[in-house]
Amino acid sequence: MHNDLYETKPYRWVIVELDPSDPADKRSLDHARAGIGYYIISGPRVKGSPYIAAYKHFGGKLYRGQLATEQQSQKLEELDSNRYHWHVVKDAQRKARIAKENYERELQLRAMQASN
Repeated sequence: MHNDLYETKPYRWVIVELDPSDPADKRSLDHARAGIGYYIISGPRVKGSPYIAAYKHFGGKLYRGQLATEQQSQKLEELDSNRYHWHVVKDAQRKARIAKENYERELQLRAMQASN
């Protein structure tokens, strides 16, 4: 199965069921909720049923789940791009705030030195 999306990507998207009662799957769900690694595609339909999630598989044997279709992969790439963009923007805003605070402190120090 040849897939153009994977010609430039070192990974493939995998769709997997995560059972919240399984400790390993619970950890994966916690990561997904924190925005790390996994994407929750759908929640449980009834209490106790599994979540459907996706993650990037970088190679090796696939022990569970199935490879995403081309359409699913494209949507997951969009979600991943948005998640990455959000973190980049937040980091840039934080750096700009710190730079502004440092600049204002420097101006205050110069004003104090000039008055002495």
